[in-house]
Amino acid sequence: MAVYIDSSGRLHHDQESALALNCPQCGVLAHITPVSVPDYNALQQHKPSHVGLVYRCAACNAPVFLRFSVKLWDCPASSDTVLS
Repeated sequence: MAVYIDSSGRLHHDQESALALNCPQCGVLAHITPVSVPDYNALQQHKPSHVGLVYRCAACNAPVFLRFSVKLWDCPASSDTVLS
C-alpha cells in the first residue's frame, strides 16, 4: 500500500476510503478514517524514520494508531513524503 503526505499536508493512499482492518479495540473488521496526520513542515524539518498516524474505527469510534516507515523524502516528481 503506497501512502504519502503531500506538501499541503494531505494524506493519500491507494485504498483511500476502503481501508479496513481488524480493530484492536473491538475486534471487528471495519473501515478506518484518518483523524490526525503529522504536519508536513515538521516532517521535513526532523525527517524521522517512522511516522505515526491516528485513524478512527468506524465500528466503535476508538482511535487506531498506525506506524509507517518513511521510504522517501522529497519524491523527485513532487515534494511528497512517501511512507510504506
